[in-house]
Amino acid sequence: MPTSLPALTMEGRLFTPREALQLGLVHELAPETDLLETALRRAAALAALPPAGVRQVKADLRRAAARAARDSSAEQTEQWLDSRFDPGAQERLRAAVARLRT
Repeated sequence: MPTSLPALTMEGRLFTPREALQLGLVHELAPETDLLETALRRAAALAALPPAGVRQVKADLRRAAARAARDSSAEQTEQWLDSRFDPGAQERLRAAVARLRT
């Protein structure tokens, strides 16, 4: 099973909830009956963190991606968009959504 972001994004495969937890893609699992309560508890815990610290951590985590986006040329942006809206890519996305609905 891939454990790196490049492998995950290249394969585009879907993961079971347990696999997602093991890979660190989600922080915890909850039964559907407890989902709202669990989400509200998590949101409250995050909301209680010091806002200045949260802003700094978020900025640090996003810095590389933001820099890459700023440094992209118009041509690179167009290539990226073309690859996402390519008919083959769109079909793969539709298939992934269909698998999520089953």
